[in-house]
Amino acid sequence: MVALYCGGGLRPLMLSWSRDLPCIWHALHTSVVCFKNRVARVRVDKGNKPVTYEEAHAPHYIAHRKGWLSLHTGNLDGEDHAAQRTVEDVFLRRFMLGTFPGCLADQLILKRRANQVEICALVLRQLPAHKFYFLVGYSETLLSHFYKCPVCTSKLFPQRLCISICRTYIKLFTSSCSLRRTETCENGLK
Repeated sequence: MVALYCGGGLRPLMLSWSRDLPCIWHALHTSVVCFKNRVARVRVDKGNKPVTYEEAHAPHYIAHRKGWLSLHTGNLDGEDHAAQRTVEDVFLRRFMLGTFPGCLADQLILKRRANQVEICALVLRQLPAHKFYFLVGYSETLLSHFYKCPVCTSKLFPQRLCISICRTYIKLFTSSCSLRRTETCENGLK
């Protein structure tokens, strides 16, 4: 049910069908109340259900059990250009998502060290190796020229994405992003 009210003069006028008068229109929409409470976490049975980096821990565990997705000193008190770095991070994420369509298993981790940008990705084996490494070189070269600083990418290829990989992924990439090996759930590092 919608009721329209045209006010602005001495005499308010209730209209339900005409919008020809030059006045302020207010609409009131009423509908049935629907209470749907949902929990905001993923239910994991015994660790065999695939979950992503974002689903592995609740948001209040950031910096306790879960690392930040963007590591730089721009958010410290008194630092300049914090908003510019955030916009650059959004651009980098969208660029990599468009460059590797359907190949990224999870969110990227971006690290800025001095004058270097390091992009850490958990990548699925969707493309042939020669196409994949062409895209890696293409993205590193293009982003290096665009940002006028060295950009390097670190890749991790899981066979199966599960909680143990997410935990190892978080620990390895937040401590040092130089891992260039294949990791599996059953065998550990190869």
